[in-house]
Amino acid sequence: MDFAVQLQALRRYVFDYATGVLWLSVLGVMFGSVPRALAVASAASIVARTAQPAYIPDVAANVLLAVIAIALPYSIGVAVTPITDVITMGLVHRLRNRLKKRWIDDERYSIVERSQEILKTHLGIGFHLPFGTKLMFIERTNPKMAAQLRARLDDDYFQETMILPVSILIGRIVYRLLPDDVLSTVLSVAIALAVFATTVWYASDRAYWWAMQVEAAVIFSATAPAQHQEVATPATAETANAG
Repeated sequence: MDFAVQLQALRRYVFDYATGVLWLSVLGVMFGSVPRALAVASAASIVARTAQPAYIPDVAANVLLAVIAIALPYSIGVAVTPITDVITMGLVHRLRNRLKKRWIDDERYSIVERSQEILKTHLGIGFHLPFGTKLMFIERTNPKMAAQLRARLDDDYFQETMILPVSILIGRIVYRLLPDDVLSTVLSVAIALAVFATTVWYASDRAYWWAMQVEAAVIFSATAPAQHQEVATPATAETANAG
């Protein structure tokens, strides 16, 4: 497998892990407190003193540490992905489509039409294809451009998954910094909603321009020659020298 493909697959695991760490932070800020932290520390100390005579193999301790530090955040990140897909990405994609209808002018729409004509000519398909299929078409002649677009898509996806937990985290931090009253609750909720709305709008704008880049890349890929690595042979070397 190509190294770039392996790196692309690894990025998604890292993104899911970071998402899980962030959600754990959100849960800690929302439900954690100093008395609870002291109670957990006291309970852990009691358990450690009780289990001190027992022998715990290093392998078991390392496995337990890996589960707590790696598997737990990653599992949480994977588990909350459907929630972020429904809430955050649904809003982002709806806003992206609205931006397409409202802001697109004749010149920009001609790019979309030209891209669709090219796909219909090469693939014989008249309906609009998903962007994943368009990236496959781009990769046929320009793999470097396709890899850059995929990396940009992964970055945007990661930022979109962060919108909801970051908004909750900021709202909760503001609430803890303010006095405990109704006004503080209303203000913290308002700030969280403002952060959520602003970042969703920003993400939808990035998604819109990414989609336009994909349409333009389809046109470039159809008009540019395929990129390939030419292997030098004695015959080609002689031809080059003769020229």
